[in-house]
Amino acid sequence: MTRHLGLLLPTLPLALTFLTACPPAEGGDPGSPGAEPEPEALGDACLQVDLTRQCPPGSAPRIETAATASCGGQSDTLLTDGQGAVTGVCRAQAGCLIACNFQDPCDCGVDRITPEGVFCTRCQDAAACGNDVCEGGESPASCPEDCGEVCVAGESRCKGDDREVCEENGTLAEVACRGDQSCQVSPLRANHAFCQTRISPSGGTFPGGGGADPDPLDHDPLTIRFFQQALNCAPSACQGVRFAEGGAKMLVSDRNTLHVYDLEAGTSLNTGQSLRFPLGATELRVASAARQPLIVDYLQDSARVADAIVDDTTEVAVGPPAFSADSAILAAGMTVERTPLVALWDARTGDTLKLLRFVDEEVAGNEPASAVAFSPNGLLLAEARGGVIILWNVPEGRFIHLIQTGLRTIGAMAFSPTEGAQLAVGGDLLELWEVEAPTRIWSAHRNSGLTSIAWSPDGRALLTGPGGMFGDTMLLDAADGALVNHFDAQGPVDFSPQGDRLLIGPRIFADAF
Repeated sequence: MTRHLGLLLPTLPLALTFLTACPPAEGGDPGSPGAEPEPEALGDACLQVDLTRQCPPGSAPRIETAATASCGGQSDTLLTDGQGAVTGVCRAQAGCLIACNFQDPCDCGVDRITPEGVFCTRCQDAAACGNDVCEGGESPASCPEDCGEVCVAGESRCKGDDREVCEENGTLAEVACRGDQSCQVSPLRANHAFCQTRISPSGGTFPGGGGADPDPLDHDPLTIRFFQQALNCAPSACQGVRFAEGGAKMLVSDRNTLHVYDLEAGTSLNTGQSLRFPLGATELRVASAARQPLIVDYLQDSARVADAIVDDTTEVAVGPPAFSADSAILAAGMTVERTPLVALWDARTGDTLKLLRFVDEEVAGNEPASAVAFSPNGLLLAEARGGVIILWNVPEGRFIHLIQTGLRTIGAMAFSPTEGAQLAVGGDLLELWEVEAPTRIWSAHRNSGLTSIAWSPDGRALLTGPGGMFGDTMLLDAADGALVNHFDAQGPVDFSPQGDRLLIGPRIFADAF
């Protein structure tokens, strides 16, 4: 309970003769020398105002200069003693100040002042005020030094390297970031901040995608009339992975075993390596999704198991893997004890290179990346979580920026093959993005869910599958997303290096000429 000071009101002396806190008499100019009214005139002016009615019950009105000096010329100023107890309040009427001295000081502050009297704050309620923690019913109004400004529940902001979260009572609570984290303001959500792991506050630099200019193609993929060719394996048991050796051969997963098909001779080589989809592949290497991916060099007939990120007892979920274009680095999204990260391995040795961790469930969820993709020069890595793309500088190991797509879930990504400046993103929509700005170039073709995207070697065409408006694979003009052709086939997609053959799941489509 609050303490209520008594309702008795002492009376003023009958004669008040020294009233310096009152206004000048009518006609006086306080700025002119010699125009100062006599003390008696001041007293007469203020005595015409019933100042005593301005003081609450339980206080003693004082109007002399010594009493009102600490008011600072302002009404409603609280008067305190050296120990912080509130001893009175200043009131005013018609420009005249009066000090209302409490008969019983409020040792722990004033709760409220009403016509019924002065109500002191209970000391047990005020004990925590001033300890830099907003707690125990404190609010920005009752304890501004602890609770600070009023905020909107659910919002958050950075305070140095730590995060402040607005609670239900409209107060900010500090949430300390770990020592390996710093607070970052979200570029995707207004008034939201998060603790970011392993990046500097300035973020990483943008090195560019860096692809080489392609050789001219004999045929424009956008004008070719592709026809289906049979592949010597049962469609129900095999899936194409990608073209290899200049398009003369094709990597195929046949009954979850890696085969190399010679397209000219029509023969097949069984590597004996067991690999399950989803797969990452280049012309030199293939790897499957696992907490310790198996990396196969099929040309050298060799394989190695990548280093373990954590021990076998730790909960791990793994997403699709991807190689850099030079086959030197393998990346895979995963969650370790429900914390998402991207692991990078040296594909030549299997050694761990680094871990990239962007930690904020509200911004990018806590599931493993649904897709990862390298730029042509291997300096950029795109990590897809939900509909958000996290762009990384690979050498620096630093987050660059986020791209908020219009997709609910991203199933596939691919950088443009020349400069690596554009990123095709597929899922329930298909979008093309300029990654540095970032800027959406176009959005098209609502889909049932794309899981594979390939660029033609000249960067003019996109092959996407499966899904699409026809429920099958689409060939699109990369300039505007316009549909050029569609194919009654589904599965992983790839262009041959000459752009005259398409791989779609277990089938090949070739130039009619």
